[in-house]
Amino acid sequence: MRIDLLGPLRILTGDRELPISGARLRGLLTLLALHAGRPVTAERIADALWTGEAPSANTVQSLVSRLRGVLGDRELIESGPGGYRLAIDQSHVDIHAFEELAATGRGALSGKDFATAAPALRQALALWRGELGELSAVDDRAAVRALTLREEARDDLADAELALGNAATILAELRERAAAQPFRERVQAQLLRALAATGAYAEALSRFETVRERLADELGVDPGPALTEAHLAVLRAESQPAKPGNNLPAPLTSFIGRDADVVALEDALSTDRLVMVTGPGGCGKTRLAVHVAHRLADTMDVRMAELAPVTEGSEVPHTVVTAMGLHEAAAGFGATVTGFTDPIDRIAAAIRDQPWLLVIDNCEHLLDAVAGLASRLLTRCPRLRILATSREPLRMTGEVIRPVRALPYPYEDVSLAEAAKYPAVRLLAERGHAANAAFTLDTGNLTDVVEICRRLDGLPLAIELAAARLRALTPHQLAVRLGERFRLLTGGDRTALPRQRTLRAVVDWSWDILDKPERLLLARMSVFVGTMTLESVEAVCGDELDETAYTLASLVDKSLVSLVGERYRILETIREYGSEKLAAMGESTALRRRHAEHFTVLAEQADANLRGHDQVRWLARLTTDHDNIIAAARRDIGDGNVDRPARVVSAMLWFWWLRGQHAEAIDLAEQVLAMPGEPEPRQAALVRVASTFGLFDMDISLAEARGRVLEALAIRDANGVTDPHPFLRMLELMAETMGGSPLRMIRLVHRLNEDPDPWIRASAISFRANVLLNSGRVARAERLFRRAVELYRRVGDRWGLAVAASAHVEVAALREDPTEARELIELAVRTESEFGIHPGKSHISTRLEYFVLRDTDPWEKLRELEAEIEACHRIGNFEMTGYMHLLAAQYLRLTGDPDAALAHLNTSRTILAPHLAAMKDRGGGPPDLPSLLRIVEARFSLDHDRLDETETLLAETLSMALRVGEAQLIGRILETEAELLLRRGDHDTAARRLGQAELARGTRNASSPDVARTESRLREVLGDNRFRELYDRSRTGSRTGLFAELRES
Repeated sequence: MRIDLLGPLRILTGDRELPISGARLRGLLTLLALHAGRPVTAERIADALWTGEAPSANTVQSLVSRLRGVLGDRELIESGPGGYRLAIDQSHVDIHAFEELAATGRGALSGKDFATAAPALRQALALWRGELGELSAVDDRAAVRALTLREEARDDLADAELALGNAATILAELRERAAAQPFRERVQAQLLRALAATGAYAEALSRFETVRERLADELGVDPGPALTEAHLAVLRAESQPAKPGNNLPAPLTSFIGRDADVVALEDALSTDRLVMVTGPGGCGKTRLAVHVAHRLADTMDVRMAELAPVTEGSEVPHTVVTAMGLHEAAAGFGATVTGFTDPIDRIAAAIRDQPWLLVIDNCEHLLDAVAGLASRLLTRCPRLRILATSREPLRMTGEVIRPVRALPYPYEDVSLAEAAKYPAVRLLAERGHAANAAFTLDTGNLTDVVEICRRLDGLPLAIELAAARLRALTPHQLAVRLGERFRLLTGGDRTALPRQRTLRAVVDWSWDILDKPERLLLARMSVFVGTMTLESVEAVCGDELDETAYTLASLVDKSLVSLVGERYRILETIREYGSEKLAAMGESTALRRRHAEHFTVLAEQADANLRGHDQVRWLARLTTDHDNIIAAARRDIGDGNVDRPARVVSAMLWFWWLRGQHAEAIDLAEQVLAMPGEPEPRQAALVRVASTFGLFDMDISLAEARGRVLEALAIRDANGVTDPHPFLRMLELMAETMGGSPLRMIRLVHRLNEDPDPWIRASAISFRANVLLNSGRVARAERLFRRAVELYRRVGDRWGLAVAASAHVEVAALREDPTEARELIELAVRTESEFGIHPGKSHISTRLEYFVLRDTDPWEKLRELEAEIEACHRIGNFEMTGYMHLLAAQYLRLTGDPDAALAHLNTSRTILAPHLAAMKDRGGGPPDLPSLLRIVEARFSLDHDRLDETETLLAETLSMALRVGEAQLIGRILETEAELLLRRGDHDTAARRLGQAELARGTRNASSPDVARTESRLREVLGDNRFRELYDRSRTGSRTGLFAELRES
């Protein structure tokens, strides 16, 4: 949903506008949208919407109820102690988006980043649709602020446009604004500068005199510094000598997003005399070179020679002669060149020792001729500089190569303001608006705009061609059709060279200058997805290409393949083109098969090393080759080949577990299981294990997951599979943990303790330690955690080490050993960070201890916590995101920021609601998620003295915890109930509850400030002796008996 206030009130859901009638209803929505995400009190609403006697609270509530009905989603307007809150992000309200974009533009302007400032300010101003309506009625101060910011944004935009050399495009608007605001000196100064920049010096000077006289006559003041400086700038410009000549084409559109490249080229040209701009077709080499040449045209003569139409090397010197305006009789510039028959001699005679810049565009098909020309001219003309563009370097002495990459675009979901900072997005937004005035970048089309930029690799020419299609297509319609990009992206600028009018023509030009081995390798490399190593290219594409490495280097030189670190990458546009060529060669099937086999073997090799000392290296390798591995499996599935995809699922199983990529494991496993035929028994069993990952995302029930493990077990045993893969060895234990016999589970753990594989032994010990901790046997659990940490350390498995250390933290924290707790925390977090795995939900209590116990500034901790939340959200792990918001709520509560804590709790509720609903639909699941949420909610209810609500939440949570005998959770519930009883005045029972909490946990909880505070207050009320008597009597006895007593009560 999007709400627009900058003009008549408008509500948009997708492409549909919601009707809303009634002045008060419209005023209420305006007020809530103005404060989006923040509560507005009933008194503030009444004051804004009613005159005279204030309405009753019920009247305001009735109006809110009506608005909820109009919006169609009652949860969009939340009510609470602070009032009513519109639960949408501020970026979905145009006035907030305007302010953010305007601030971005203003900041860029102050930093002299004019190329960023101008589009941000244009987008900000494009959000205004007319005069303010409802906003002025409900909050005139906000309306005045918005109008003031609009004028400031207009001023800022004019400054940015003038700095970018776009005076002519804004001159008419400046005339209008200057006439309407005769005493705004900033506007008058901008008009003077624009007039001077367009050569209207006389008008600029006359305008200054008119303004000066009016200021004196009507206000009795002289012009201020800004206007005076503008006047002096006009006088200085008028007296300048004539500029050196140039034949550069005048830009017809703004120059976007190459600030760093411009600086790099200017720096290179200040010290070097031959600078080559390289890059793939359509990346903007020519536009960049022309822009830099324009900036240097004030200091030297500049001439540009366009070589694209030239087909013979012998014509290159004559083309330069023509570009320089040299004729047979005279050289101009005061030099006679008659008698020279060699065109290079004529050029050298004309330039002599004068400062010149020669721009030679599109050299890639005439490299030898250009190199010969450059060598002779640079030798004879000491002040000549050559700026050339090509898809391939000249490879000559003195050449400085400056590669030009595609325009940056967002790789992840970003806000509207953040997206507007990316040059690719700015280019599409600006050119799209030029093609269709109704198109502006907004939150509604942001996702599709970013997708277009990603799919087109940030190539400026492709983006410009796409922008032209926005005349007839919406961004969404355009994005979904990019699979046919070569048919879609046609009809470019009719004045451009033919090879730049369509995307296909651009790539054809590059293809045509390749030799046969280069074409063959480029076509074969189209089977890769993402990046690739040289070894992979040689293995998949080598065959009769004996010199693959040298051919690949040549493709890099020709800007068709890029080298990123030690890996190679092809732009998606080039990959799609190569795929067409590969199909035409009849090699697609064979290359896809070789690609699939290569990456399947790679995954199998990696799996064997994911639980030892090489874990980090192989995790990194699988991460970088992940796209290729999955693409290979999906292609095989599409071709009906069940064996190789089953091998991939089997090999990637542990990687997916470590990375928390459950969805991918489930998806591929289910596809393999749905295929006709059965893979080999080993793979068939492991694929069924992978399908159980759906349990963690509530896609399947616990019973269904156990059934699939039992199927895997039956396949293993029926076929005599003796493979050492840990999952196959631990199938019985997995089945018992999903609803089997606890006694049998313990026996299986003991058996695994004797396994010859040290990793399995470490995992069995760690598992047993967790069982003991959860059943309240803390001392034994601690001893086993120490053994598990040591075993994992010896094996070299950092994941196991992090998990065991994280669980051990809880024990150390409970018995108030902050030194060891900190050491274990640092070990767990350091180990996790070594291989980039975000903490799993089982580490949630550890993460809380991590943030509370570390000796660092609270603000630093909060920043780290927010970064972790953002990381969870970015990878799409919404369950973990909900957990992390719960963690933030607990941390902020402990550090004394209850409002922020409550906001995080509410966010967590919203995020986790679908997951909890799925658990309920599936007949329940592991109790940790709902019980953790309930206990935190109970804690917040207790803080706000909602005692009955607290009691209900604790009873629900206790019922869940008793069902599975989760001792540590039961202890936490009893500790919270003790404080509840204290507040109700039942001091004896409160003291007994604290003793029972220790009995449940198996140790006294020395880490909780809440428990310490409750105990201290009870000692004050009861006296130490009475408290100790009640406490000691309750902490002794049978844990089983306690749980039975709690169930009965």
